[in-house]
Amino acid sequence: MENGYRYILRQYIKSHETTLLKIRYRDLEEYVSKNFKEYNLSKVSTFLLKKQKEKKLQVEKYENNHIRKTIRFTEDEYTIIEKKINAVNIDFSNFAKSTLLDKQIKTKIEQKYLVQLSKIGTNLNQIAKAVNIKLDDDTATFIIQQLVNIEKAIKNDNLLQ
Repeated sequence: MENGYRYILRQYIKSHETTLLKIRYRDLEEYVSKNFKEYNLSKVSTFLLKKQKEKKLQVEKYENNHIRKTIRFTEDEYTIIEKKINAVNIDFSNFAKSTLLDKQIKTKIEQKYLVQLSKIGTNLNQIAKAVNIKLDDDTATFIIQQLVNIEKAIKNDNLLQ
């Protein structure tokens, strides 16, 4: 039955564009009585209160383990920052931490690119195997040099970082 209660909460949150901690149990009871008549209202409310208590503990634990700092930007400053964030495709928090801690920014590579890179890698392995088995030394050297050039071009385009 707990999965049913979870489902109800997810549906409520989605339909009301709210969060777990912002749900008032009277509003939830009204929602359940209209849309999920087969459920016991008091049990749904009890489940909500239990989940809200768990979430509050998670938030408190997170807040106690992290230091929050606030920073303000002018519109021009934030426009520049947004461009940089969009260029590397990460969220503001990770961008700020990486920048402030002088860490290398790791970009998120889209899945379709990872699949393409995997296919390219497979093809390169097949080419390398063929080079090692069937070609004379001059041809093999030429192909390997071309592969090195391709790798350098990819690194210059920041696709492998």
